[in-house]
Amino acid sequence: MIRSFSVIVPVLNKENEIIRTLESIEASITYFQHHYRGEAVAAEVVVVNEGSSDRTLERVTHFAQHKPHYQIISHFKSLGIGSARNTGAKVARGDVLFFFDGDDLMFPPHIYLCFRVLNHHPTRGAESTFPLECAHGIEPITLPPTPVAMIRTGACIQESLHPGWKQAVENTIMQNFAIRRECHEFIEGFPESPVYKQLRCCEDIAYNFWAVRFFKLYQIRLETVEYIRYPGNALDRQLKKFQTPPEEYQDDSPPEQQVLRQLRLQIEREQLTYLLNKFKHQAASPEFLVLLNPIALANEYLTRQDYEAAIAVAEQGLIHEPHWRAELVNLLAVAYNNLGSTYQQQKQYGAAADCFQRAIANNPQIAPTDLARVCFNAAISLKEQNKFAEALPYLQRAVELDPSFTTALTELPRLRYQADMAQAGYVWGQPLPQMDAYLKALEQLTSHLTTPPMQPLRILQIGGHDGQLTCWLVDHLLTADTAKLLCLDPSPPVPLWQANLAKTRFPHKVRSLSGVLQALLRSLVPNSYHLICLTHPTHASKQMELLCLLWGLLQIEGLLLVEVPLETSTPDPKSAPQTAVEAFIHLFAPRIKVLAPADWLVLQKVAT
Repeated sequence: MIRSFSVIVPVLNKENEIIRTLESIEASITYFQHHYRGEAVAAEVVVVNEGSSDRTLERVTHFAQHKPHYQIISHFKSLGIGSARNTGAKVARGDVLFFFDGDDLMFPPHIYLCFRVLNHHPTRGAESTFPLECAHGIEPITLPPTPVAMIRTGACIQESLHPGWKQAVENTIMQNFAIRRECHEFIEGFPESPVYKQLRCCEDIAYNFWAVRFFKLYQIRLETVEYIRYPGNALDRQLKKFQTPPEEYQDDSPPEQQVLRQLRLQIEREQLTYLLNKFKHQAASPEFLVLLNPIALANEYLTRQDYEAAIAVAEQGLIHEPHWRAELVNLLAVAYNNLGSTYQQQKQYGAAADCFQRAIANNPQIAPTDLARVCFNAAISLKEQNKFAEALPYLQRAVELDPSFTTALTELPRLRYQADMAQAGYVWGQPLPQMDAYLKALEQLTSHLTTPPMQPLRILQIGGHDGQLTCWLVDHLLTADTAKLLCLDPSPPVPLWQANLAKTRFPHKVRSLSGVLQALLRSLVPNSYHLICLTHPTHASKQMELLCLLWGLLQIEGLLLVEVPLETSTPDPKSAPQTAVEAFIHLFAPRIKVLAPADWLVLQKVAT
């Protein structure tokens, strides 16, 4: 609970206006004391004289006589309104700070309204509104759903301003503003650079620029102060601008002014960077954390690619701001996804997968295409850890969310195959080359040999490697009792092939022979195989001989699956296995139908 407030009033050469301003503040304090029903609250007014050369100090001193709640501080010369406000805040004792210029007016309800809002701590059964007695009647005021750090009301301006500019003015001046002391001290007050004194403005803009990026601001459009135009003050100097539609305004300030503005913007950005780093490294109490604006702060860290800080802020916000849950979980999804992408680029796939999964688990309400990318990233990170079964549901969901996601569609059959193989417990010596073409070829085999089914199915495989193709054939095609697979290889089966075959559902349906391939093929019965797989690329002349021998063993309508290597180490292109395959297709062109022209060819025999 807050127990005190201070009104800080910087003043420079306002002998004709300052007493009227102080009287309006006194009226507002009196209103507060008359209407506030809580525990006793200490009120204070701190006037900071900026080295006035007229009778301002004399008049303030006389007004403050017999008023113990007044403090008067004097600068020996004008250092700028930012410095004056900071001086006042340092000597002030209030838990809540009001900053009020020495020539404007405060309406009676102003302090009471701001104090009630800032001192509101919502609890079960607590009031959510209260009536405010104003000059024009009773105004119902809605209290914020959570504690807030700052409040801003409306400002009465007698001059006619464009509505867009009026709101901009109300959002930056300090007369209609109040803030908790701890928040003011965190952002370290107003800028004191000489640039602002040269510009004669913008201290308020800088202060608000920092404050709203950290703390919750509650706005009530009820006009509780009057911002008065005097000759030469900020409102007077910019009146023409404020009366022009914002989209039509032309900045005709001289070049030296524009240079100062650029310098001012640089100062504000650098101070914000400093404050963001400061926040990350300082311990904060629960009472302080509840005052933060987690959406604005997390977005600021996101913009700076500080994803871990954005995540910490957003997750803390979920605790204190349940009514902002939708926005916060979306922020978390973006932050976790971006952090996961960073880990992925660094090949830290475990950390990357964890981030992507956390992003999805928050159930963000983001565009389906964006969520599809997060699911895809999760799948790829899990796949890189050989967690194929865990990766598959994420990739399937990516395709469901975005059916036009080409990369996911291409990856899906490959991952499905890898998940199936991993579930069976197979161990491969090396990844199968040309995986996409391989899977496309297998789809051709399945659709052709199973609809309608060929019985009794006979398959011949040349070259076993570590059993990747053999195991797939056994699990997917040798399902009938009479189906058989014969494997021929120049060398005896390697232990890895035998171990993988033992894990299949029907290892007894596979027979293996080793020796000279040409001799083995000539010993087989012609026209007896529905499917022949040649996964043993060799010299062009031997490849042609094998293809011709296999052609004689293939039944009409049967399929010949041929692996065509992407590259060859043979210096003479004429000796490459690709050359033999091309020549074979050309030679048997009238009797061959090419079903899948790729790195794995599926050739159908349509005549003897």
